[in-house]
Amino acid sequence: MHFSHRKKNEVLEFFTSFIPGATEMYMGFMKSGFSLMLVFFTVLIIPTLISLPTLFMIFALLVWFFSFFHARNLISCPDEEFDKQEDKFIWEELFPTLTLNKHVLTWSGAFFILMGLDAILNSAGEDGYFGDYYNDTATNILGAIMVIILGVYLIRQAKKHVKK
Repeated sequence: MHFSHRKKNEVLEFFTSFIPGATEMYMGFMKSGFSLMLVFFTVLIIPTLISLPTLFMIFALLVWFFSFFHARNLISCPDEEFDKQEDKFIWEELFPTLTLNKHVLTWSGAFFILMGLDAILNSAGEDGYFGDYYNDTATNILGAIMVIILGVYLIRQAKKHVKK
């Protein structure tokens, strides 16, 4: 599916800039918009699901500010510069040299698995590595299981990179 990239209604572009990724998607930059939206909601939801301290919610705020100003800069681009914009995932734009190689995937997966296990240990009444920040609820355990599944998925993707 190909989306054309173009500026549209300025009023709608302004209002959609308050929703991370929405302006980019509205303008036809689907990879950029979707990845911004995905990062924002992931950073917002995961700490909530496993009851990480409120301090971790600052990352969601930082992603929101980045998204807002990314959209505003895209809207205000001169037409000739706008036409040169490529639709990339946001991490490709921010970290052009970062490749999701087997090491990055493995370490990320291990981190998520450890965070999930720590949340389960805390829910069971033992102090995990990150302290006693978790509530004793089924939602936390479900969130922890989802984080562990994400970690296992990343490690499996790393093994696929090795086979290539």
